[in-house]
Amino acid sequence: MRVVVIGANGQLGSDICQILKNKYDIIQLIQPDIEITDKNSIKKTLDPYKGDLIINTAAYHDLKKCEENPQIAFAVNAIASRDLACWCLKNNSILLHVSTDYVFDGKRQKGNPYIETDIAEPLNTYGISKLAGEHYIESILNKYIIIRVSGLYGIHPCIGKPGKNFVEMFISLIDTKETQEFGGQEWLTPTSTKNIANQLIPLIESNQYGIFHVTNEGECSWFEFGEEIIRQIGSSTILIHRKEESQKDPLAIKRPKYSVLENKRLKDLGINIMPHWKDALKEYLQIRKNK
Repeated sequence: MRVVVIGANGQLGSDICQILKNKYDIIQLIQPDIEITDKNSIKKTLDPYKGDLIINTAAYHDLKKCEENPQIAFAVNAIASRDLACWCLKNNSILLHVSTDYVFDGKRQKGNPYIETDIAEPLNTYGISKLAGEHYIESILNKYIIIRVSGLYGIHPCIGKPGKNFVEMFISLIDTKETQEFGGQEWLTPTSTKNIANQLIPLIESNQYGIFHVTNEGECSWFEFGEEIIRQIGSSTILIHRKEESQKDPLAIKRPKYSVLENKRLKDLGINIMPHWKDALKEYLQIRKNK
């Protein structure tokens, strides 16, 4: 199988290329190899490769930038998804597209994760544009795989977002400090990009299509994730809940308070190999230590 990976130098794309190259013929595309907001670039770039599977990891995902530049958010996250789906339809290729937990509004009670068939009601421009991309793909293709992911972190840097991943940011934040105030009240499942890349192989081999949730197992708040990082690295820093401001900024970006995803379809197929988020963190920290 020939697999074309768009966004091959990103946080998730890098791990996908590294892991899938052992099984498939991988074509790695980055900017400026392809500009997915340009139909002509899609055709000119993809036509020669005749990929059996196109994996699109490219996204406009900085929440603040999405609110400031909604036209760019929709061009990258929605219209480009439509144009990639149209190319796949014409060329009998399968499209594997990466979406997000932010398609949900997060109004659920804790302990009640979202499954693939739950109604998506995004709160912000990023989530709305990503859901629009999902709808385009579903309306155009029969053979597609949309994976919704959550709280990504990995060894490779994230393209298009400032700073480091959450784990690296948090370790820098608590460095040499006895106490550290921290907010992070949103609940999710932090997920290793390496684990997602490994999960893609049995998913692709299953020949099943549609939407799949692909996250590590379990759930926690960003605050609890921070506490677990402290525990696993052996830090003595004490994390203190930051009090929420009584007067909230009316222009603040809305985020889902609870966006935990259940890998229901993977489990129903018997192919879920995603480990618990604590085990994923342990593996990441070990890789980081050995670098």
